[in-house]
Amino acid sequence: MTCLSDWNLEGRVLTLALVKSFSSEAFKVNVRSHLFINNPVIHGGQLLNKNFHSRVLSRLALDVLQAIREIISEVRESLKFVKYFESHEEKFVKIKQYLHVFSLGSLLKDEYYKYDTTYHVPATAGELKEVFACLDT
Repeated sequence: MTCLSDWNLEGRVLTLALVKSFSSEAFKVNVRSHLFINNPVIHGGQLLNKNFHSRVLSRLALDVLQAIREIISEVRESLKFVKYFESHEEKFVKIKQYLHVFSLGSLLKDEYYKYDTTYHVPATAGELKEVFACLDT
């Protein structure tokens, strides 16, 4: 809620579009009242639609990606280290088997400009952090 008011939305006409998972009536009422209190231009929620506008959600995603950019960069550098030489990858696989670390995700499908791989690859790397730690030694 506070992030909506932090974006200086007052004085702007906006449409909010809500994803189904956030479509509870209580949530809508809460958002409407919060925005009205902090942004009187909204006119008691009359300008609010039932859903958060896709630009707002996109901005949220970009803000999150910006906040974790350094972590993602470090994960990608570690992946490059493992993938660059076949010997590194073989050692990685051996350590993974030795430690009995299981992961459902794949580290191979890292596409820099796709939100889903930007999430899944670091999540998978997190599952394999023991293996990465042993790889350095």
